[in-house]
Amino acid sequence: MIGISLIGGLGNQMFQYAAGKALAKKLNVDLFLDVRDFESYALNIFLLDRFKISSQRGSKNVLRKFPLSFKKPCKLLQKAGIVKVWYHETSYNYNKKFESLRKNLILSGYFQSEKYFQSIEEQIRQEYTPRNPLIGNNLEIGNQARELNSVMIHIRRGDYASDPKTLEIHGLCSTKYYEEAIQYIEDRVSNPFFFIFSDDINWAKSNLNLPENTIYINGNKSYPEIDMHLMSLCKHHIIANSTFSWWGAWLGNNTKKIVIAPKPWFNVNPNNTCDLIPKSWTLIQKN
Repeated sequence: MIGISLIGGLGNQMFQYAAGKALAKKLNVDLFLDVRDFESYALNIFLLDRFKISSQRGSKNVLRKFPLSFKKPCKLLQKAGIVKVWYHETSYNYNKKFESLRKNLILSGYFQSEKYFQSIEEQIRQEYTPRNPLIGNNLEIGNQARELNSVMIHIRRGDYASDPKTLEIHGLCSTKYYEEAIQYIEDRVSNPFFFIFSDDINWAKSNLNLPENTIYINGNKSYPEIDMHLMSLCKHHIIANSTFSWWGAWLGNNTKKIVIAPKPWFNVNPNNTCDLIPKSWTLIQKN
C-alpha cells in the first residue's frame, strides 16, 4: 500500500492526493489517506471527500503501523519490522527519485508539480469533480462561464495580506500584474467576460481598473470546491500565486485556454517552484 500524509488547504491536499494516487496506481496497490495532522492543525480541514475521489482515510489499524512524523527514526523502525519507510519531499522541485519508490510507505510533502501525476491526468480530472452539483446562483454562473468567452481572475489576499510572516514568504500579486494580464487576454480573446474570484471583493473593486464585462463571485466560503469548479468552467484563467487557483486553471478543459500565472511564485527561494507552472502557461512578473 501507499499512504499520503495530508495537510494544508484544498489546493495543497489536491497536489498531495494526486501524487500519491499516481504512485499507488503505478505499483498496483491501494492508496490510503493519513489525515492525522488535521487533528492539531486549526487553520484547515480535510476537504478531499467533497470530490469524487476513489481512496479513503486510513483506518486506525493501518495508521498505527506508521509513525506520526517523518522525523522519527525510520531506519530503526524498518529494522524492527514496525514500518517500511517514510518518503519526505526535500524541495518544491520535481524529484525523479519519486519514480523509483516502492510500496509500503507514506509520502510526506506538497508535491506541487503536474509531473507527479501526468501519468493519470484524466483520472485525476474525473476524481476532482464535486460530489454535489451546482444549484441556484452557482448554476447560473456556471452556465455563463460555459457560454461566454469567460476569463477567471483569482485575487488572493486574506492571510497573504494580513499576516506579516505569510506576506514575507508568499508576497501579493500587484495591481500591475493583473492589469498586464488583463491586457494580454484582451489582445488575444474576442469579447472576454471576466469572472472575479476573491476573498476580498471590495479590494478588487476599489483597486483594479476592471472592464465593464465583469462578474464578481462573492464565494462559497464553506464550499471552496464549488468556487474551484466554477473557475475550471471558465475558458481562460488569470491566477494568483495560490494552489487554489492553480487547480482551477489546470482543471479547465478548454484545449485552447490561456493561463497566466505570476512570477516568482514565492518571494523566498523563488527558484524552488520551477516545476510548478506547466510549460504552456504564460508568466508575468507579479510585482
